[in-house]
Amino acid sequence: MLHWYSGSLHTLQDAINIGCYFSINHQMLLSKNGKGIVDALPLDRILIESDAPFSSGLGKEYLLDFNKKIVEYLSETRKYSDEDIRKIIKNNFRRVLS
Repeated sequence: MLHWYSGSLHTLQDAINIGCYFSINHQMLLSKNGKGIVDALPLDRILIESDAPFSSGLGKEYLLDFNKKIVEYLSETRKYSDEDIRKIIKNNFRRVLS
């Protein structure tokens, strides 16, 4: 499992090919490079994570609303419903934890 991956797309593809999972967060959606990485990930390898309350962008309160931004982004870019994205990610967690 790779946490908050920020390397090259070539290395990303190597990691995908060997079966890695990737934890993504709302901060990755704030940069062109981060979006490029998220866009290159297969849905069946994505896990949602948070460094909160240590990452920036959450304001004064730590709420789980940042997950909604990730789900909405994936829904829009992958053309799936929010519910389908949540199910896919939940199943990814099940595979990793089993």
